Amino acid sequence: SVALSQQSFKQKITGAWILVSNDNTAPDGTKRQLFGPNPQGILVLDASGHYAQTQMRPDRPNTNPHIE
Repeated sequence: SVALSQQSFKQKITGAWILVSNDNTAPDGTKRQLFGPNPQGILVLDASGHYAQTQMRPDRPNTNPHIE
């Protein structure tokens, strides 16, 4: 849309993003999935440049006895 194309890059990426993959490539070209094939996570970017990020393996054991 025209409105979207007029936004700055910073405006376009501000918000919350869901992690869909996390592939790391070593200098020798070896690829690894540090959080497994189906990682879970979120990245939150604000307009001032601050961010919060979390990533985890979906098979992490539940250590909270109050959540099933």
